[in-house]
Amino acid sequence: MKTVYLKPLLSALLLTSSSLVASSVFAGASVGSDKADAIKGHNKVVIAEFGVEFYTQRFATATAGGMAGSSSSAIVATLTGVSDTTMQAITDQAYADTVTALKQAGFEVVEPTTLLANPDYQKLAEKYGVNSPYQFNDKELVKGETTISKIFAPTGQKAYFSSGTARGDFKQRVDVQNQGRGMKEGELAKALGVTLLHVNYLANFAEPHSKKPGVLASLSSNAKSSIGYVPELVAEDTAFQFVTDAGARTFTTSRRPRHTGAVYLSDNLEANQNIFQSVESTSAESKKKEAIGNATSAVVSGLFSLATGSGIGGHNSKKATYDVSPNSEEAFKQTYENLISQSATAMAAKLAQNK
Repeated sequence: MKTVYLKPLLSALLLTSSSLVASSVFAGASVGSDKADAIKGHNKVVIAEFGVEFYTQRFATATAGGMAGSSSSAIVATLTGVSDTTMQAITDQAYADTVTALKQAGFEVVEPTTLLANPDYQKLAEKYGVNSPYQFNDKELVKGETTISKIFAPTGQKAYFSSGTARGDFKQRVDVQNQGRGMKEGELAKALGVTLLHVNYLANFAEPHSKKPGVLASLSSNAKSSIGYVPELVAEDTAFQFVTDAGARTFTTSRRPRHTGAVYLSDNLEANQNIFQSVESTSAESKKKEAIGNATSAVVSGLFSLATGSGIGGHNSKKATYDVSPNSEEAFKQTYENLISQSATAMAAKLAQNK
């Protein structure tokens, strides 16, 4: 997946397309679509779910080896120096910018008051909504590390986990694109005469396996894991998904079957200036345990080789942790507000293109 760089001074709409996905470039952001033409004839919208999800921990792992032995490495990067207050302020501004972008694109944006008072919506919110901010721990069992993020809703609203990709545990993956849920939302849209919008921005600070200069790295023999820190919005999961009165799709190969259609960033949208710095935070105790473990492995391997005549070697491992922080909270706030405003304008324009 390539990365698109943010160009704040570029104001003209640049239109390109792909024969494989309905992707266009709007003011520097590449936007794809999934049955976005289903918005045709639906000009009145209400934001039923809204969230800005901030990654706060990322990791990368690597393995290498053969008959002579094996090695593994892991690197964990944790975001520090950014308060919940700042993330909430970014989210509230993102909501305002999204409403503005939709209106400028020609949509009538209905105030959520009627929606919030509807008993059917309240039932859905009670079942799927959570208090904001919501910490999401996405543990990959095979790799043994956890990706952590925080999902913020506009002040006073519920937060919702959202993904157009395979994130989360089995229940979360089912819930987020549950067609039964989508059909109920379709009935709600029909009753209110409005299309429901589910808006999500996924803000990233560190990119696993990056090849960018200044990358953080953990090296164990031939196993090298790396993370590059970069302010960006993540493709696919930065999206406007919508449900019209048609409800969910019944027969589809889409990864978004709960929704009638969607537009989304098709490439990561990266700021043109890095705002992060890092410091290694691997504890002395962790390094000591690691050294003992590797030495023990080498001894056991040697004894095994003597006893069996086998040349199979031991296992060497290394894990490094880093704290990554912005130059300032204000720099973090301005950077992500700019990225979100840019993507909101681009996705609203792409959606309007299909009206």
